Amino acid sequence: MFYKGLLLCCCWVTTIWASTDLTQTVRGTVYDETTGQPLAGANVIIQNSDPLLGASTDMQGEFRIQNVPVGRATVKAMYMGYHPEIVQNVLVYSGKETTVRIELEQQVLEMEEITVSALQKFESINEMAVTSARMFTIEETEKYAGSRGDVARMASNYAGVSFSNDSRNDIVIRGNSPAGLLWRLEGVDIPNPNHFAMEGTTGGPVGMLNNNTLSNSDFITGAFPAEYGNALSGVFDLRMRNGNNDEFEYIGQVGFNGFELGAEGPISPEQGSSFLANYRYSTLDAMDKMGIDFGTVGVPRYQDFSGKMVFPLENGRIDAFVLWGTSEIAILDSRDDEKDLYSQDGQDLYNGSTVGVSGIGYTLFHNPNTSSRISVSGTYQRTETDIFKLEEETRQRELDDNYVEYKASLDYVFAHRFNSQVSTENGLSLDQMGFDLDGRVYDFEDQTFYQYFNNERALLKGPLYSQVYSSWKYKQSDELIYTAGLNVAHFSLNDHVAVDPRLGVSYAFNPSQSVSIAYGRHSRLQWLSTYYFTDVPAGSAVDETNTHLDFTKANHIVLGFDHLFSENLRLKLEGYAQALYDVPVRHLASSYSILNTGAEFNIDLYENLVNEGTGRNVGVELTLERFYTQGLYYLITASFFDSKYKGSDGIERPTVFDTDFVCNLLVGKEFAFDAQNTLFFDTKVAWAGGRPYTPIDLEASRAAKEIKWDDTRAFSQQHPNYFKLDFKVGYRRSAGSITQEWMIYIENLSDHKNVLTMTYDSVSGEIETIYQLGLFPMMQYRIYF
Repeated sequence: MFYKGLLLCCCWVTTIWASTDLTQTVRGTVYDETTGQPLAGANVIIQNSDPLLGASTDMQGEFRIQNVPVGRATVKAMYMGYHPEIVQNVLVYSGKETTVRIELEQQVLEMEEITVSALQKFESINEMAVTSARMFTIEETEKYAGSRGDVARMASNYAGVSFSNDSRNDIVIRGNSPAGLLWRLEGVDIPNPNHFAMEGTTGGPVGMLNNNTLSNSDFITGAFPAEYGNALSGVFDLRMRNGNNDEFEYIGQVGFNGFELGAEGPISPEQGSSFLANYRYSTLDAMDKMGIDFGTVGVPRYQDFSGKMVFPLENGRIDAFVLWGTSEIAILDSRDDEKDLYSQDGQDLYNGSTVGVSGIGYTLFHNPNTSSRISVSGTYQRTETDIFKLEEETRQRELDDNYVEYKASLDYVFAHRFNSQVSTENGLSLDQMGFDLDGRVYDFEDQTFYQYFNNERALLKGPLYSQVYSSWKYKQSDELIYTAGLNVAHFSLNDHVAVDPRLGVSYAFNPSQSVSIAYGRHSRLQWLSTYYFTDVPAGSAVDETNTHLDFTKANHIVLGFDHLFSENLRLKLEGYAQALYDVPVRHLASSYSILNTGAEFNIDLYENLVNEGTGRNVGVELTLERFYTQGLYYLITASFFDSKYKGSDGIERPTVFDTDFVCNLLVGKEFAFDAQNTLFFDTKVAWAGGRPYTPIDLEASRAAKEIKWDDTRAFSQQHPNYFKLDFKVGYRRSAGSITQEWMIYIENLSDHKNVLTMTYDSVSGEIETIYQLGLFPMMQYRIYF
């Protein structure tokens, strides 16, 4: 009823302008791909416009093309000595100006024009990445059914990527733990950017990253360039867009992710400075405060803010950004007997988290071939969990966990192009850490609390993590490209050093076919909670036995093949092999490995871990993609892989993420009735193997009156295959200076019963099955003005 009323309330703005000559401004910036410098004097046109619409970039590389008809447009940028580039299917709204960021690649030899399309050339923004890398547009986070406007959920549609379960957005890449993923925002490595985030994880139920503030970004799934350290599985390298430096614009939105308001505009029009700000508040929390009961087992309460400011200078710029979010929830079994995905039977759970990131950077353009950037940033992460066990009339605190981590960082990058063939990027990163760890768990058999965290380090007294890297690119020709790099990292807690080389080659042997191969050694620190974990009775002397742990390491090799059937239809094949080593496992014979953690709301830790575990991932991936053309797109991905590990017992087992295969089919169609009215449909079908799991020891569970796992058969069984059908229908209307969108989402349209986990019911004394998300309808309304 709420959403029905919402639609009626929003209709008052739908109309009275009836002009069919709706136009808007397309603006943006043209950059040099290598140095990031704005290119003054580049020509930018709207292809197939009559009369021809276009503009030249100013000294800041910026352009403005006015009177562009509302709908889809194709933008082409040209500059002497560079490959022209085309950005297709730019969506032009009447309610806000459309922003396009274009990066041009310098030609090795000046010759006849060869146009490179921003979507058809399939390169990432990072020019050092030759395989397993993809630039994604923010429109993709919106158009794919089931994405919920979340970049992580969007990425699960790509080959080699899957979710651990429907309730979270953890990214499983090629069978690796989600904990191996690196999140980077505006060049800064950031903590878990999700609400209800837990230390030791990189995902959560709701993302904090607001796609309305993001620009085109990179997603890399293996053998990544040397600038990315402290990662094992993949990289999200995200950029925030600049605000409009000429006009004030606003956005309002309500849907699954929350009530949202955003604004952008000039700070000083004469200097070209701008701001961008967006605030969001939990929809369910707002409805709960209005007295509306949705019948959920707990009301998720969260809010977040993101913003950016940019100040152009004569030979550079200063920019600053902020990302902040806080969340809390109480799931009380004492008040509701309904089973849920987040807590065990017979528990009251309280959880909260706060994440904050802020940074300021100065970019200097020394000359047309050289640039540098220095930035300082700070991050803050807090998680708090309290669990009470319910037995008859008693309520005993079982877990009391408080985790705070903060970091001050300094980053410096120097990029130089020696000539049209040779370029380099070099960098230094210093992360000074501080923390306050306090955690204890109650042992019902001993009837005492055991302390597993009890340590605090002020910022200047915590460990220092430092990295230096150097990346090089040599273009023998426009068709044959070599890349090489080295990342060296040091951790002051135990003086361990990681030396990671990277190599890559790509060759286009004709205009429609190319091959590539890349190798990389990658290393990752353990989570701070792993180093400082202990297990002693509360009040006893702390004995931290994991501070000696080394980096976990992996060797990646990837072979890729690309084929263009036409300018809008692409086939991509990749095969890969990964060998992981120095993996923390228990010092006694055990099936435990840290490779199986990172996809839940907690991580299992032990004392006396040693770097003696191993793992391996091998697989092949296929992508067949029709880019949006004549109102139609589709994406077909298939991944077949094998993911294994060895614990300290030396037995090779499947990892918890070894689902054998993941297949996705996405189709979307847009019907533009005229310049004002557009109807669109998007569908996704996902099919994957079931996750391996460790069976429950029923007799031991009955004796202990709580769940006990049969670790002698770790991951020996597998859940049934996973199937999910998602659907979305939307309507967009432009009228005057306002654009509105209404969307209806239905996830798991077939209401398929996908198994999440097995659990033990202490009341019935039986094993029960917990299922994932059932049929789940949502609605969203958005207005630009």
